[in-house]
Amino acid sequence: LLDAATYEPLFTWKMTREDGTPVALAFAPDNRRFAVGTVAARDGRLVSKVSLSRIAGKDAPLTYTADAGSMILPGGRLLAVLDTCAVLLDPDTGTELARYDFAGRELLGVSVSGRTAALLLGSHSGSSLVLLDAALTLLAEADAAQATAVTCTDTAAYLIENNTVACYTLDGSLRWVHAYESRPQLVLDAAQTLLFTAGRAEVLSAPE
Repeated sequence: LLDAATYEPLFTWKMTREDGTPVALAFAPDNRRFAVGTVAARDGRLVSKVSLSRIAGKDAPLTYTADAGSMILPGGRLLAVLDTCAVLLDPDTGTELARYDFAGRELLGVSVSGRTAALLLGSHSGSSLVLLDAALTLLAEADAAQATAVTCTDTAAYLIENNTVACYTLDGSLRWVHAYESRPQLVLDAAQTLLFTAGRAEVLSAPE
């Protein structure tokens, strides 16, 4: 890690094969601590770890080892989203504080905004929208049909399915569904919620 102003090294970690390959990096709001998600092969299977370090510290990183076969995805806070569950970690100890298991469903998408995490989980019967609070307590679950992407904002969760965008409240109630001429590619949580299609970008608003 380098100082952005001077490019002087702040932290150096010479990772070994045993440490694995880094696939995710997240900083604490004060920029003094950070978490690194790594994946390594163990006995023919993938094992994921989250390593927690202080930029100015010299102690060995605290580590949390996930279930074998999991892949860590980045999150907006110290939330590790694996392919079988989501876990909330204590940054001071590396211990697991809370867990939400996917119960055999496939992780299709994840989006975090503020204190809410939105998961898109798939099964043979279709997709589900799962909304969790900051403690990974279930807020709501709704049928997501064949949705392929999810975006969470401070006030709503948006699902993309084929040429439509569906808007849900954070208690899981369907607010509206709208079909577009060009297939939606991405809903972006910015200063204003934006919709990107194959041909344009626009502010996403409720249909008239």
